[in-house]
Amino acid sequence: MFGRLVNVFWSIGAISFVVVAAATSTDNDESSVFSFERISNEVKKNKNRRWTSTPASVFRRFEGMKISDISSLYMGIPNEFPTLSSSLLSISNVRPSVAFDEDPSFDWRNGSLANCVGAVVDQERCGSCWAVSAVESFADRLCIFEARNNDSASTRVALSALDLIACDKLCEGFGTKCCRGCSGGYPKLAFEYIQKAGIVSKACMPYNLTRSLLCPVPKCKKPLDDRVYMGKDSRHVVGGAPAMQREIKSNGPISATFTVYEDFLTYSNGVYEYSGVGRRVGLHAVKVVGWGTTDDGTILYWKCQNSWGTQWGMDGTFNIAFGQCGFELNAYTATPCLDNDILCHSPPKNNLKF
Repeated sequence: MFGRLVNVFWSIGAISFVVVAAATSTDNDESSVFSFERISNEVKKNKNRRWTSTPASVFRRFEGMKISDISSLYMGIPNEFPTLSSSLLSISNVRPSVAFDEDPSFDWRNGSLANCVGAVVDQERCGSCWAVSAVESFADRLCIFEARNNDSASTRVALSALDLIACDKLCEGFGTKCCRGCSGGYPKLAFEYIQKAGIVSKACMPYNLTRSLLCPVPKCKKPLDDRVYMGKDSRHVVGGAPAMQREIKSNGPISATFTVYEDFLTYSNGVYEYSGVGRRVGLHAVKVVGWGTTDDGTILYWKCQNSWGTQWGMDGTFNIAFGQCGFELNAYTATPCLDNDILCHSPPKNNLKF
């Protein structure tokens, strides 16, 4: 099957770059506003695309917004990639020459443990994709690991993204990279927080953004779920697409960060590849639940759940081709602690959560 995949790529070291010239200086100005119709009409001129772009007919959330506001309010990874005054600089299409898994398709939403994959959520007007993607993928994994451990079906426990938004203030790089709630954060630090401090259930701490600054949180008591769910490790999935396939198939969904352009905001269905239309909006983290292959066997793609609600894309989900927009460069995950796991530790008594 994969001998038919296109295997012609170019790179500089481990990373490739593409410089896309901006049409005008105005197009590169973050103060200008987003237009569904303008971007969609431009995308439709590309007849070779494998995905559908639609104007704002159902999903109108971004219409008329400044690009900088879309990035800060509906994405949430701090912008750390360089930009050029007259061009857009982006991580480009770094595709593996050989896929790890010979299975052309894998999806945790299918099969005996499909109930372990949580539904599409909405991060709302908060730059919390870093927290939502980490918590949602970790909750899926917890359910999968418990089912395997008990050799039976398991009930998925919805975990609290607000716990991370309110309480995770971890930093790295001499305090230059920090999690700042709705102002943005990093999946890497989100999983580290889950490992070090743990998170509570969504029943204990619902996704109520009016309480996004409330930490420590009131301790939950019975009959609410009063447990703290922890990870035994947190790690960067290194090795590109083959390593991601291995990790997903073996252990469950993961979080991946990629570069979003204006055309992605208009995505409706199909396999997304950057069309060359639109400005760079920013960085966004999503949950990856599997992969697939196009009918002609030429393109591998990731199957993902976004966090913009179910009216966007394919009921809140999307497919993106391997190697697009730096997708394989920043994937993170954690291994859940189970009740009988002697390698896990309890959260410290002075846990900032309580």
